[in-house]
Amino acid sequence: ADSIAHKADEKGLEFMSYLSPDVPSRLIGDPGRLRQVLVNLSGNALKFTNDGEIYIKGELAEDLGDKVKIRFLVKDTGIGIPKGKQATIFDSFTQADGSTTRTYGGTGLGTTISKQLTEMMGGEIGVESPADRNLKLETHNSTTQPLNHSTRIGGPGSAFSFTAVFTKQKGEKALLPKEEIDLSNLRVLVVDDNQTNRYILMEYLRAWGCLPVEAMGGKEALSILKESVSSREPFNLILTDFQMPEMGGFDLAKEIRATE
Repeated sequence: ADSIAHKADEKGLEFMSYLSPDVPSRLIGDPGRLRQVLVNLSGNALKFTNDGEIYIKGELAEDLGDKVKIRFLVKDTGIGIPKGKQATIFDSFTQADGSTTRTYGGTGLGTTISKQLTEMMGGEIGVESPADRNLKLETHNSTTQPLNHSTRIGGPGSAFSFTAVFTKQKGEKALLPKEEIDLSNLRVLVVDDNQTNRYILMEYLRAWGCLPVEAMGGKEALSILKESVSSREPFNLILTDFQMPEMGGFDLAKEIRATE
């Protein structure tokens, strides 16, 4: 993820990754194959996206007892894939359009290899474009939740989803002991103009027992804060992006200080 994040930053793209808290922390699988699929798909997302964002997500798809099936999502706001070409995108040396090769380069082999590696890991792979539609895997018995968390900057985008099966690791203690910190009922205001960023933060905060509320920008945040004071339900913490249109994070902090 670090290498993709650096390249995304060079292109002026936002890069976000999210691992759902319901994914077990110690699993046995094939990290080499998993890494290769993620590199292939995120590399394609980077190549075909000029504006907007790239988003990688991992979540628990199914608990199989001593094994788990994990679903991975690689989503972008790039040029997208025409519906008529989606059925062949995993075929060898196939790209959605001949002009794509001339403009962006490449052979289209990465998706074919990703399909083969995914099947070796006991999973399936699929694609949907535009990216905000309900994404279906190549098999007909599994679907993901609606992909409605991205910003609307950029093109129609595409969303590749694949699954892999891992064995649960037993009898091993955590490498570092966790310090018990109770965050239950901590009221947190999340301020960010990027919907995906807000979604990620909200999901983590809920998993920790917090009571998060989101705002799309500084002005909305100020309105929510005033209402919380009036209702005598103040926030314990504010998490804000510093670079937002109209009112940035530092300006928001100044406004809050001025009203104290």
